[in-house]
Amino acid sequence: MIWGLRPGSRSVRKGRAPLGTLAGIVVYAYGIVPGEAVLPGTTSSPDTRFIVLGTALVVVQAAMIGGLLLHWVRRRRAERALTAQEAALRGSYDEIRTLAGRLLRAQEDERTRIARELHDDVSQSIATICLQIVAID
Repeated sequence: MIWGLRPGSRSVRKGRAPLGTLAGIVVYAYGIVPGEAVLPGTTSSPDTRFIVLGTALVVVQAAMIGGLLLHWVRRRRAERALTAQEAALRGSYDEIRTLAGRLLRAQEDERTRIARELHDDVSQSIATICLQIVAID
């Protein structure tokens, strides 16, 4: 048996293709079975089978490397987008903190202004009452 292929059969046994599923499919597609032709119109030889399997392995490895590179590029893009969103979030958080500080200062200024007006009004009223009491005497 060669790499999970049953002699005289074109089926790949489950979990037995050492080159991975894609390579197993390539092996199945080329019909690499001992004693049979590897490619239509050719004769079977160990060298030909080795070349076909080697080529299939290179193709599988190239596909895997391409997939990994694509995954890496997408991950980098996502990381950059996340970094930009975090920066925007930090900026809006700083703006909210600044606005909250300005609001608290405005409230405190308004309280101070109201306290002065009340103090002045009450003091003036007390002074008026005192003058009226003195005038009555």
